[in-house]
Amino acid sequence: MANISQLPITEPDPQNMNRVGQIQQDLKSGVSPAAEAQKVAGMGFDQRAADAIVQCVIQENP
Repeated sequence: MANISQLPITEPDPQNMNRVGQIQQDLKSGVSPAAEAQKVAGMGFDQRAADAIVQCVIQENP
């Protein structure tokens, strides 16, 4: 399970770019941030990391 300290921060990961794109699509289609964070948590991230990932996507793509 990934946690905050394991998230890559030094260079982009193509798999993460795909995840970001999927999160963007889901949010634009009306999925709530809370529901999307649950989905991200299901990808192997702990809930705190999943919440942070979704919030970052929202902030970068208002």
